[in-house]
Amino acid sequence: MTKTYKKWKIFAIFLIVLLALETCFIIVMPKIIKDDNDTAVQLTPATIRGKVLTDLGEMLMANIIVEDSDGATSLYTTNLLSGYEIELEEGEYTLHYTRGMQYSTVTKTIKVENFKNYYLEDIRLIELYNAESKGYYAGDLHQHTIFSDGTHNVEELIRADISAGLSWAVLSDHNDNTGISEWMQTDRLPYDIVNGEYVYFTPIAGVEITTGYGHFQSIGNSAVVEQWDIDLDLGENPYEEVEIIVKEIVRNGGIAQLNHPYSTGGMGFNNYNGLWELIDNFSTIEIWNGYFEPCGYIPPEGVLNQNRRSMLKWFELLNQGHILFATGGTDLHSYNGSYNPALYMGDSKAYEKLLKKTGQYAGMPTTFAYLSEGMSEENVLTAVKNGNTFISNGPLIFANIDGKTYGQTVLNDKRTINIEMFCRDGLETLNIYKNGVQVKSVALSGTDFHEDIQLTDVSSGDWIVFEVYGTGVYYAITNPIFFA
Repeated sequence: MTKTYKKWKIFAIFLIVLLALETCFIIVMPKIIKDDNDTAVQLTPATIRGKVLTDLGEMLMANIIVEDSDGATSLYTTNLLSGYEIELEEGEYTLHYTRGMQYSTVTKTIKVENFKNYYLEDIRLIELYNAESKGYYAGDLHQHTIFSDGTHNVEELIRADISAGLSWAVLSDHNDNTGISEWMQTDRLPYDIVNGEYVYFTPIAGVEITTGYGHFQSIGNSAVVEQWDIDLDLGENPYEEVEIIVKEIVRNGGIAQLNHPYSTGGMGFNNYNGLWELIDNFSTIEIWNGYFEPCGYIPPEGVLNQNRRSMLKWFELLNQGHILFATGGTDLHSYNGSYNPALYMGDSKAYEKLLKKTGQYAGMPTTFAYLSEGMSEENVLTAVKNGNTFISNGPLIFANIDGKTYGQTVLNDKRTINIEMFCRDGLETLNIYKNGVQVKSVALSGTDFHEDIQLTDVSSGDWIVFEVYGTGVYYAITNPIFFA
């Protein structure tokens, strides 16, 4: 070996060591910023860690909403093992721990300093109500991931769903089913522990067929349509294309749903004359899309929001004899947007401002499916298609007449409605609609309600729907009970 070779070998080793040291230096180097006086300031955020438990001490996935001293908020979830680790810049924060509408909330304030690590005491959330004991399972019919225009991957989405208290959900990316293979593997993840046994999440395949003349959901099947089916030349009538798309959804084994029909900019089905003639090709209609005010809200100026218009159109269609059932979906694209904990504290601000501050997150709203035979994908799909569901962002409402509930038919001589309701932060009003017209209103108070209500003047062919208002922006609406 020559001296020259040895020198080059030593020099190469020196360079490798130097690069390694530089890399290590970069990794451990704290963040440097300049203050108002152009002085270098070193910032290394604090780290807070902890875990969330049930009142029995079992690990429980949950949401953590972090609110800074200026009121700005961000939503985080625990990991799949129910622990969390969040980095925060120096300051004072209020942490809100939640797990959907059936659990208690815990709020605590902490003050953190840069460089420091904090392990917070365990948080215990108490289950205040169990809808599954009534046969109702919480889910979402409309969600997106990074495989279309969402900002989170499948693993992040399932954490958000379970942390919001959901037991089932549909993944419905726009014209894309790439994430479905991952999504269907989430059935190995427990969403609850009952009598010491894990209860596992139920994923359901789907796709949102997105066109310039409406969005059409396939629930239970993720087959996409050919691109030529969703492209139109300028001025071309989409009637034939819509019919082709919906029939293909059904032929592939999916439930055909009409999404947000009153959206603008090509997203809404209502933008084209004549398309409502195709409504019998659909089984369900999304009357509550999470991006807009709940369909029960009427603004003071009387301008109806998109969800309200969808609900009134649904009433009209039912009166015309169309068998079509209502659903709600978050249309989730990002689970950790702004979140306003004051939503659940009776904030006195205007309704619209209150709602907008909540951001978009899992479970707002939730579709509750009545599964008399227990949880399975097939049972969820059957319940959705048959209208055995109600939609809510807070109130729970369980109504039956002679044992018949939403989407079912009862003899018209049965006039006693058995109603049980719960809303964690308070109930305000129960309204009953007959054939789309409000016929009864009951003032409510407290968190629980359980009574029998008598109906009058009900005939064969009539139908009734229930809606519930809670405090703040809480709202729920059911599918119809029919009379024969």
